[in-house]
Amino acid sequence: MSYSILRVAKVKGSNNTRGIQKHCQRENKNYQNKDINSEKTHMNYDLVNDEKIDFNQKINERIEAGYHGKRKIRSDAIRHIDGIITSDSDFFEDKSQEEKDAFFKDSLKFLEKEYGKENIIYASVHYDEKTPHMHFGFVPLTNDGRLSAKEKLGNKKNLSELQNRFSFHISIDKGYDLKRGSLNSRKEHKTVEAYKSETKYHEKETELAKQESERVKAEQKKAEKEFEKLKEQLQKDIDRLNQKPDFKVEDEVLTEKNIFGKVTSIERTGRVIMSNVDFEKVKEKYLSATRILDDYETLKNTDVYKENQGLRKEKEVQNKRAQEWMNESFKHERKAYDLEEENEQLKEKNKELNDFSKKMVKNTAGVYKALRSRYKGFEERYNEFADSLAQKERTEPLSRFMKEIQGAVHEQDRKKSRSNDLEL
Repeated sequence: MSYSILRVAKVKGSNNTRGIQKHCQRENKNYQNKDINSEKTHMNYDLVNDEKIDFNQKINERIEAGYHGKRKIRSDAIRHIDGIITSDSDFFEDKSQEEKDAFFKDSLKFLEKEYGKENIIYASVHYDEKTPHMHFGFVPLTNDGRLSAKEKLGNKKNLSELQNRFSFHISIDKGYDLKRGSLNSRKEHKTVEAYKSETKYHEKETELAKQESERVKAEQKKAEKEFEKLKEQLQKDIDRLNQKPDFKVEDEVLTEKNIFGKVTSIERTGRVIMSNVDFEKVKEKYLSATRILDDYETLKNTDVYKENQGLRKEKEVQNKRAQEWMNESFKHERKAYDLEEENEQLKEKNKELNDFSKKMVKNTAGVYKALRSRYKGFEERYNEFADSLAQKERTEPLSRFMKEIQGAVHEQDRKKSRSNDLEL
C-alpha cells in the first residue's frame, strides 16, 4: 500500500524564496534535474494563482495585511514556510488525470484549514517529473496576527501530529487508500512496520477505533433523540402557558345573622374564592413550568454532555499514543474531530434551549400580569403558594422560578413608572 507524504520546512531569506519560486514556476531555462520532462511542463498549474507571481512580493503583502503584532518584525524572522505533498508513483499510476487533480485539491483543503486560506501563497502542482507532487507555501501568521514559524510548525511531536491529521483527512475523510507517512528514515520505518506486523498492532487498533467510533455515534444519536423529546414536551408546556386564563373567582364575604336569620353585618376578607376545577387549571400551568425547569436542568447535566467534556481531556492521551505507535495512530484523531463537531452541535442545541427558556419566562410573566390585573389579592396568594413550594426540596426550584417571574414583572413596573415620571 502507498503512503501519504507531507513535508514542511522553514525558508530563510528572500533569496531562498526566490529560488523556490523559480523551481515551482519553471522560470529557469535549463534544469540539471533529469527527472523533469519539459514536454509535460505545460501540464503544471497553481491551485492558488492563475498566473506567475513574485513570491516575496506576495508574502510581504500578506504580512502587511495580516500582521497585528506590537513589535517590529526582525530582519531574520521566518516569513515563508515551504512544503510538499505527494505519494509514491504506484499510487498515481492507475489514476486518471481528474483523480490526480482531485487528490491535490483535497490536499489543499487540508492546508487551508490547517494554516488559513488567506495565508497560502502558492500550491504548484507538478506533472512534469517522475512522481506527481504539489509544492505549497504559506506565511506563518497566527490567528491573533503574530508572525511565528515556531508556533505554526512546533517540534517533532507537533510535526508527527500534523502527519496524523493529514493522513486522517486524506485517507478517512476523502477516502484515498493511503497509509500514514513517517518522519523517520526508511530503515526505521521498516523496523516499525515489522514490529507492528508481529504484534498484530494494526488489527487491534483498527478494531478499537471502530468500536469507539460506533460508541460515540450511538451516544450522539441517543442524545439527539432525548433532546427532540424534551423539545416536544417544552413546546406543549409553553403552548399551555400561552393559553389565556379563563378562571372565575369571587370575593370572599363573611356575614353574621341574628336569631331570626337576618344579616346583621358583612365583612369582605380581601381573599378570593376559586372553584376546584379552576384551581386545578392553575396548578396544571405551574406544573408545566416545573417540567420546563426540570427538563432544562436534565439536559445541562446529561451524561452525554459530561462525557464529551471527558473526551476532550482524553485528546492529549491520544496524541501521545500517536507519537509512540506512528502508523494507524491517526485513527484516534477521529475522536478529537468528532468531539469538536459534537460540541458545536451541543452549543447549537443549548442555544435553542435557552431561546425556549427565554420565551417561557416572557410568556409566564404575561400570565402573571394578566392574573394580577383581573384578581384582587392575586400577589398575596401567589406569594403564599411560592412560599409553600419552597418548603419542599422537590418543588423548591419552582418556587425560585415563580419568584424570578414576579421579580421580572416588578422590574417592568419600575421601568414603566420611571418612564411616566420623566414624561411628567
